[in-house]
Amino acid sequence: MKRKIPNFFNSITPIVSFKGKRVLEIGCGEGVRSRQIANLCRKLIAIDSDATAIEKAKTLNPASNIQYLFGSAVKLNFPASAFDMVIFTFSFHHVPINRMKRALSEAIRVMKPRGFLIFIEPDFAGTFYESQRLLCGSKDDERAKKARAYFEILNCSKIQEVDEIRETTVFHFDSVDEYFASNHKVVASRNKVKQFLEAHRYILTADRRVNVLRKF
Repeated sequence: MKRKIPNFFNSITPIVSFKGKRVLEIGCGEGVRSRQIANLCRKLIAIDSDATAIEKAKTLNPASNIQYLFGSAVKLNFPASAFDMVIFTFSFHHVPINRMKRALSEAIRVMKPRGFLIFIEPDFAGTFYESQRLLCGSKDDERAKKARAYFEILNCSKIQEVDEIRETTVFHFDSVDEYFASNHKVVASRNKVKQFLEAHRYILTADRRVNVLRKF
């Protein structure tokens, strides 16, 4: 599978300078975005609640200024005002809805005054998301969680919106097998997957959103 991945940080750096900053990344996964962030900042602490992902990140995406740690968004084990910037990388909508406010409060607590809070999130439009809804069953429909996450981001009284950036990721699949290999949640038949991919010429898109906010 070929992916035309937008470099979100090329769009963010004209708005926010990472130079010399101490940054916390929440939801780092296997560290793909962590390496990009580390290239821009002085020090990156990258956390994830998946211990297996953390161990893979240490192996696959190491850097001298990255420290990978197991951790939860709703209970950050850092002192107040420890970071210049906090970034949620495709992770905030995965926080349970009833704990999103708590995760926001924790992120704001560990940020310095006037620090930046950045959310990179999946948006709603795109044939890739449509494929997830139609081919992966109702459990993979994240629209409600994404909508609530967006609401909480924009309605938090302790942060002020600076900018919103929208990008699109393009996925080029070479075959039906490649789609199955890339998504282990598929419940639809092989024929239904084939029909969907053929209808879109094996090219799917996913809109992404970046919200840049600042602590009061």
